[in-house]
Amino acid sequence: MREMLTAVSCVLSGAAQKQASRVLLASRNFANDATFEMKKCDLHRLEEGPPVTTVLTREDGLRYYRMMQTVC
Repeated sequence: MREMLTAVSCVLSGAAQKQASRVLLASRNFANDATFEMKKCDLHRLEEGPPVTTVLTREDGLRYYRMMQTVC
């Protein structure tokens, strides 16, 4: 029984180390911007409405996040 627990422990600790390395590799590949699509607005007496896509840069996202945390 003790040998089986040791074997399971070794397997799980190896899996945990592999997962941690995958997380570290994934965290290095962040994008610098994100594109969002919004639904089209109904228009009344307008020839064109607001844009349906927008881009949020990393810097703008961090600035908005910090402002939001300061307000709360």
